[in-house]
Amino acid sequence: MSEKKAHEVETLSMLIKHVAEATDMTSIIDLGAGQGYLSRMLALQHGLHVLGVDADEIQTCGAKFFQGKAEKSIKGKNIRALVATEDDPTEAIAKEKERQSHLNHVTQMITLENIPTLLADWTDTSRWNYREVPAKSWMICGLHTCGDLAPTIIRLFQGSPEIGGMISVGCCYHWLTEEKDAQGTYAFPMSTNLIDRGYKLGPTLRMLACQAPGRWESQREATVKSFKHNFYRTMLQKIMVDKGLATIKVAPVVGRMNHKRDFASFPVYVQAALRRFDLSGTITDEEAIEFEAKARKDGQYRKMVILWTLRILLSPIIESIILVDRWLYLKDTLPNAKICMWPLFDKVASPRNVVIAALKEGTTH
Repeated sequence: MSEKKAHEVETLSMLIKHVAEATDMTSIIDLGAGQGYLSRMLALQHGLHVLGVDADEIQTCGAKFFQGKAEKSIKGKNIRALVATEDDPTEAIAKEKERQSHLNHVTQMITLENIPTLLADWTDTSRWNYREVPAKSWMICGLHTCGDLAPTIIRLFQGSPEIGGMISVGCCYHWLTEEKDAQGTYAFPMSTNLIDRGYKLGPTLRMLACQAPGRWESQREATVKSFKHNFYRTMLQKIMVDKGLATIKVAPVVGRMNHKRDFASFPVYVQAALRRFDLSGTITDEEAIEFEAKARKDGQYRKMVILWTLRILLSPIIESIILVDRWLYLKDTLPNAKICMWPLFDKVASPRNVVIAALKEGTTH
């Protein structure tokens, strides 16, 4: 794991463990489990019963592969420790096998219609290959649930009697859909308050919500580089419009570029972009050099930096609108539930750091 991922997994897993122990909800469904980082920590480190679920079979296969490696690396050490403290080595081995049966992965697209069957199947003791009966009330969790997955987790929690708790950290707001789905619901907005107001963000503001101004001070070099790249993109569109190669309303979509090679200079960037548009030779290096010199002389770079800075400073407001909408939805639909929302991770290490935790009425807390 990267340092960022390790910070997130360790911090969130400790929160889930604390809530699970306080509420006796030791059966966890990790939705959007991906490669299983959080699932493994919850099961192998904290001893919770975890069902990792992902809609992508490739991700599930990866999670199972890494689970096997993790279990193999700790199996011998744990058995040796148990044998040293147990009179019966056979019992020690059985205990280790039981502990490792706390984690399972499945590939499935989860809906409100099929989740009762899934959870009923995995509440069966025989599925887990151990003697202890899992808790009947489940907690649903997700770490950096991308786009519509975060609202999906919230709706599964709200609409599933089998699920008593939820802990979720969302991300990738630019992937949120603002149109009604087949069930007539929205990923954004979710709450009646914002729906009744006809609230819409659009792709530009959703992308803006993903920015991280909190990182600027600690990552000044990367910030300056980002300004440079955006200036290049701005100049590219202007020069292409001037030459009749693009329009003002539709910006040319360059896509991901090689930061070292393609941003060496503005002429290099222009030629790399033109190749992608199959427009090689339509703008010469001399034209690009002259255009950049005039733009800088006219103070366009400084203006762009000021505008971009003001724009990015709005990003926490847009993110807050999305998060408060989710909180309002839970308050509207589960008025007696305990709902909390706060920054869980270090905002520099992990900008998408807000966790939403909720417990239904009747759970111990």
